[in-house]
Amino acid sequence: MPANNALQPTALRRARSELFCVLESMPVPMSMALAKAARRRLNAGRWAVIPRGDMRSSASMIVIGGFAGSGKSTLAKKLGNVLSIPVFEIDHLARSIKDSSDFHGESSEAYGIAFDIFFAFAYHHLDNGSSLILDQNMGHALTWDNVRRLRNSLTNVEFKIFLLECPYELCVTRFLSRTEHPNLHEVTIENLANHKYKWDYLQENELPDAIRIDATREPQVVFDEVFGYL
Repeated sequence: MPANNALQPTALRRARSELFCVLESMPVPMSMALAKAARRRLNAGRWAVIPRGDMRSSASMIVIGGFAGSGKSTLAKKLGNVLSIPVFEIDHLARSIKDSSDFHGESSEAYGIAFDIFFAFAYHHLDNGSSLILDQNMGHALTWDNVRRLRNSLTNVEFKIFLLECPYELCVTRFLSRTEHPNLHEVTIENLANHKYKWDYLQENELPDAIRIDATREPQVVFDEVFGYL
C-alpha cells in the first residue's frame, strides 16, 4: 500500500495495541476440532469451557464475509464467544490509525496500512498455533488474494470461509434499522448504494473457496448451520 510515511511510530503502536488488547481479553483459544464438544455443552445449556490439555497444536482461521446487514458481525461475535477465539475487523484497526494525531494521510491510506498490519499479524498469530476469526465483507479481490496467500503459506492451518448471502434489499432494510455503523468509510443511509459493488462482487464471482450460507433466516439458525461445518 502507498504512503509508508503516513503512519508515525505512535500510531503504529496504537494499531498494534488494539490487536493485543483483543488477544489479552480472550480466554485460551479453541481449535475447530473441539467445536463439537462446545456444541454439546451449548445444547446442554452451558458455555464451552475446554481444558488447556485438550488443545490441538494446529490453528484455524474462520472468515465471516457478507454485505452490510447480512449479520456477519453478529455471527462472528457469537462464534468468538463460543469458541474462545479472538475476532478481528480490519476497519477497527483502520479507524485507530485514521484517528491518531500522528496520521496525516487519507482514509484509504489508513485502511491500506491496517490491511497490511492485520495480515502480517495474522500470519505470525496462526503460525504460532493460535486461531482467529476475521469479520470482513470480502467484497474485494485484494482481500481474497491475501487470504489465499495466507492459506498457501500456512499449510498446517485450517481455513474456513463463510459468505452470508442475503438479497440486497433485505440487507438495506436491516442496515436502516441500525443506529450506527462503525465503518471507516462512513457507510450511511445516503451513501449505502455506493457500496453495492461489494454485494455485486460476492454475487457475480464463483468464489469456490467459500461456503455460502442463507442469511435470510433467523440468526440462531444461521449460527447452527455455520457451527455444523466447524
